[in-house]
Amino acid sequence: MRLLFLVRRVGPYHDARYEAAGPLLDLTVVETRPVTSEYPWTTKPFSRNYRIEALGSPADPDVGLRGRELSDAMARIFASARPEAVACTGWADPEYHVALRLCHKLGIPAIVMSDSTREDERRRWWKESLKGFVVRGFSAALSAGSRSRDYLAQLGMPPEAIFEPCDVVDNMHFAVPRVGGGMSNDASVPRNYFLCVSRYLPKKNLFRLVEAYASYRKARGEDAWDLVILGSGELKGPLEAAIAASGAADHVHLPGFVQYDDLPSYYSGAGAFVLPSLSDQWGLAVNEAMACGVPVIVSNACGCAPDLVADGGCGFTFDPRDTGGLAGLFARVSGLAREEREKMGSIGRMRIAGYTPQRFAEGLVSAVGYATRNRRRPAPGTRFVLSASLSRS
Repeated sequence: MRLLFLVRRVGPYHDARYEAAGPLLDLTVVETRPVTSEYPWTTKPFSRNYRIEALGSPADPDVGLRGRELSDAMARIFASARPEAVACTGWADPEYHVALRLCHKLGIPAIVMSDSTREDERRRWWKESLKGFVVRGFSAALSAGSRSRDYLAQLGMPPEAIFEPCDVVDNMHFAVPRVGGGMSNDASVPRNYFLCVSRYLPKKNLFRLVEAYASYRKARGEDAWDLVILGSGELKGPLEAAIAASGAADHVHLPGFVQYDDLPSYYSGAGAFVLPSLSDQWGLAVNEAMACGVPVIVSNACGCAPDLVADGGCGFTFDPRDTGGLAGLFARVSGLAREEREKMGSIGRMRIAGYTPQRFAEGLVSAVGYATRNRRRPAPGTRFVLSASLSRS
């Protein structure tokens, strides 16, 4: 089965998934925005089991091709790859709308990969109605977990057409700590620290994280663990200012964006992982921490929370707006005996064992098979919404 898979850019996480899917499908992956600065990865994909092509070289790498350029480039890709099925990493980008229209024109089944949930943001009925027309233009879906599955069903995707999982990482990469690099080899940082891996964006809630940490530090004193926040983004300056004003600046570390190969050493040195997001479709860093055997403290606004995190098992969930509650969890986890934390880490490793690139590949094959057997004919409303969307892009 020749499958064309569209994604903005192939990062290390995607590469592991496509490597697993490659032996099961004749897979061509198309980068729709190959030089976007969204994630500054330097790790190159292996692409041993699949092919990579680029859609084009737009004037603005973070926007991509538009208008006639986009339509012509997508048509060339389809003509070259001759796909028997097409998968899109989401439904919002104009690139996916053009691809979906071509699928409808050529009678090719389309699959959507989604980790969006109803709780991601405030939903407006009219936008949801329009979005539903787009989602119903796909014949099958690959979802991240229970929340994204429910949302896809609300938008009109038949439950039997939804498969899992899509948000996985290479667990083995994180299960074996790398030698060299990372806070675990920095003598100035205690062996146990709270680790957060996150882009510096408003929805990531990092200012409340710093506030909660400062409160915990003040109450715990010299026995408190340090806090390490890996990442980069638009809020770097304000975040640094908040840390300086927190009273705990000497114990909060911002190493910046850390490349994929160096991440395991940071996880392996952590006493616990924390993700405080106000909104997060899934939270792949939680997968990474669990694969490394680290207890997790995860906002209940993260899509992965109900599927991966069992309170008192592998970690805890919390209200991301409750800084006092988070400070309390910092104290609770850092006060546990090492044996208790190791038990939590072991539970996490067992739970995350069901979320692997191999499982992704199996789910993708199942979705492709279902879509091929149950091709959807586009409704007039779907054609109208796609046309209207592309006329504005």
